[in-house]
Amino acid sequence: GIGALFAFSKSKKHYIGIIWQDGAEKGGITIEVSKNDFRGVLTGLEGVTGKKAIDTDNIKNRPN
Repeated sequence: GIGALFAFSKSKKHYIGIIWQDGAEKGGITIEVSKNDFRGVLTGLEGVTGKKAIDTDNIKNRPN
């Protein structure tokens, strides 16, 4: 299933990353969305997946 949703929104470009793990298999994708559509797409993905998005800019000890 879907492991996490990540929201990257500090820059002028807005990205949403989706990562998942199914047993030993891992995968992921990053999509760029417009500023106007960012919140709606993120809300829709949260509803479909049942997962809460994580703002990676606010994670402490994040690797560079």
